[in-house]
Amino acid sequence: MAPAVIASDAGRTGGARQGIAVESPRQGGEFDQFIIKYREGSREQASAASMHGHLDQAARTLGLRASHLRPMAMGADVIRTDRKLDAAQARRFIGELSRNPAVAYVEIDAVMQPLMTPNDPLYSAQWHYYEALGGINAPAAWDISTGEGVVIAVIDTGVADHPDMQVNLVPGYDFISDPDRARDGDGRDADPTDQGDWRVANQCPSSTGAANSSWHGTHVAGTVAADTTTVSAWQAWPLEARCSTCGYSACAAACSPTSPMRSCGRPEERLPASTPIRPRRR
Repeated sequence: MAPAVIASDAGRTGGARQGIAVESPRQGGEFDQFIIKYREGSREQASAASMHGHLDQAARTLGLRASHLRPMAMGADVIRTDRKLDAAQARRFIGELSRNPAVAYVEIDAVMQPLMTPNDPLYSAQWHYYEALGGINAPAAWDISTGEGVVIAVIDTGVADHPDMQVNLVPGYDFISDPDRARDGDGRDADPTDQGDWRVANQCPSSTGAANSSWHGTHVAGTVAADTTTVSAWQAWPLEARCSTCGYSACAAACSPTSPMRSCGRPEERLPASTPIRPRRR
């Protein structure tokens, strides 16, 4: 999750009060989702009508309409504008929102991309496991523990079907609420299958080029718990939480999968309990 910065002058955030935590939009992007957190005890935090009134007031200043999309598990809310904003417009909108002293912070609900995707599966080429100076000395750790009985939450693009991981996978969850971004025909559900994070040129944001799917979640899950002895914790169970292509708010929701699903708008619902199967070695 991108770090928030503290606004020290009104010019950078379009009039934000000093001390408000905001995220400054990067140049060249387009944004229509934001995360806002109201202070405990404020009218906006306690009343939906007050919150909507604040959103309407800030949006009207810029000729926009803003709507409440969903609450988040930790008390913040995701909001959406009726059109995409460039970096300068997003800064102005954040500034208008943060004028209200009830606002604790505002940030962009930005879409994240994997930083890198290694494509060589040979252990001898994966120096980061064993290299004396730059590696993590994993072979020595495997002599002490192989991760048996440990459940590791992988918050990433999801997971693709692969025979080396089926024995160790436990039920996961898809935290992407937008059906279009989820690419599986619905919003949040109990299917963490990676549908691909490919994009066409100028898709999201408009300055980006075309890209193939990274399958990054499968790579990470395989690193954690593929059915082999050449991975970092080969007897651990990965619980796949899918959040790619949706933005920070989906990944934030995935960080607390055992909490009530308040972020889905269903406070009474909890994630299904996982029943791991004892893994086997080849």
